[in-house]
Amino acid sequence: MSKIPALIAARNAPRVGETVSALADTAWPIVIPNGCTDDTAEIAERAGATIVDCDVEGKTPALQAGIQFLGEAALHEPFMMVDADTVPVFRSRFVDAMGAARSRLDPDKPALLVGPLRYIRGASFTSDLARTVILARRQFRSQFDPNAGRFGGNSMLLDINGNEALLDAILGLGNLWPCEDEAIKDAVVSHGGNTLKVMDVRALATTDCRSAVGFFERLKIGAAAASAAWERSYADDAPEGSVPYVLRRGLA
Repeated sequence: MSKIPALIAARNAPRVGETVSALADTAWPIVIPNGCTDDTAEIAERAGATIVDCDVEGKTPALQAGIQFLGEAALHEPFMMVDADTVPVFRSRFVDAMGAARSRLDPDKPALLVGPLRYIRGASFTSDLARTVILARRQFRSQFDPNAGRFGGNSMLLDINGNEALLDAILGLGNLWPCEDEAIKDAVVSHGGNTLKVMDVRALATTDCRSAVGFFERLKIGAAAASAAWERSYADDAPEGSVPYVLRRGLA
């Protein structure tokens, strides 16, 4: 493949066109709409995405459908997973920056690289600057530690590196929501792979992700109250039959 695939699970995602347009020059955007009641698929297709159908509602099944669409390439070539509300800041450098970070990990093992700190849309520059410094410190400390709390992100690069057992494990994950990214990370680690929290500013992306906002709210109302609010906000959007992976790991 000339461009790295970017799997984008999309459920009523009004920003998906912006996400696809930002990736189209350097990646192959593949949008998997599921559970949509709007024109997400049409918006994504007009922006230049390849559309892959998924009948099962949920982000995990959508990503799995995207991996199955890639076929043998998913086993042997890296691919990205990008949230439908995530837009790279440095569009021409985003994919290369994520790919370059792969060289920091053992090339003979599977690897998962998680995109860096996020600029949260809708907040003031001064507020976000403070948030960025706080989050950067936390992420730098846990950069190579797969057990350092929530390691998930809005953009990820996965290299299964020929490990069929890992591929089967990821395709066998249940319908998880939220923290399906944590489940993928845990699968990589349990199959001998490495993880890395990328700190390259060229891989920075904007997002409307409420979980990032929730992290900063902990500073104001405490971890327990913030976690409860975070879970409630995601429960409102949870696909029917999905399981919150964060609760299964006891990290709430």
